[in-house]
Amino acid sequence: MDQTNELFQSLILLIRTLRGDNGCPWDQKQTTESLKVYLQQEFQELMEALEEKSSEKIQEEMGDLIFLLLFVAEIAREQGDFSIEDVLENVKEKMIRRHPHVFGNLEVKNISQIRKNWKKIKEKEKLLASQQTLMDKLPRHLPVLLQAYWAMRKVDEMGLNEGGLPEAMEKAIHEMEKFRKSLANGDHEKARYELGDLLLTLVRLSRLLKVNPEEVVKEAVQRFINGVHFIEKNPLPKNEEKENFL
Repeated sequence: MDQTNELFQSLILLIRTLRGDNGCPWDQKQTTESLKVYLQQEFQELMEALEEKSSEKIQEEMGDLIFLLLFVAEIAREQGDFSIEDVLENVKEKMIRRHPHVFGNLEVKNISQIRKNWKKIKEKEKLLASQQTLMDKLPRHLPVLLQAYWAMRKVDEMGLNEGGLPEAMEKAIHEMEKFRKSLANGDHEKARYELGDLLLTLVRLSRLLKVNPEEVVKEAVQRFINGVHFIEKNPLPKNEEKENFL
């Protein structure tokens, strides 16, 4: 633990040196706003490393992401907003609060009970916090498909979406028909609107199937690219359909 604390403090001091008077001009001019793009990039690279199950890459990308998170905390400290100590203390207290079966006297029999209790504690925390609408809570820094997935989950939890998978399938078919009619009528503005509704319905389907829509689309894009690459490298026989490879 002492070595961890020492390394942690040395990294914070390194960031302060980079931001200091004799530091790096690029680091000195960074803001929390300008760092957002790098945070998104490093998070995506960590996700890719996890997918590849490469310990070396995971370690590297975790380091890059931790560095940027500490960088953001240092900027916040400079501005008097909060410090990395505040961040660590808040998350420590939250995790202790949400694990009363470990740090308290609550007895649980299985993981299902742990999840139910976790949800109750989160709901209690929400009541103590300022009241916010669904729009206020929307995690806007997530990719749009995951924003939609998050919104669908919240709406389902509120009981505003009725039915399960069969009803969602019917809804998707209905939205597809409205989209088709809009195109047939030459109303491209209406078609654009209906396409949005159709995509949102498909995201709800992915939620009901417990499938990450971002991952599904990523995999589909990769299959498509692989198919195009195959066609580029291997001209198809005359009787072979391109659809078999795309």
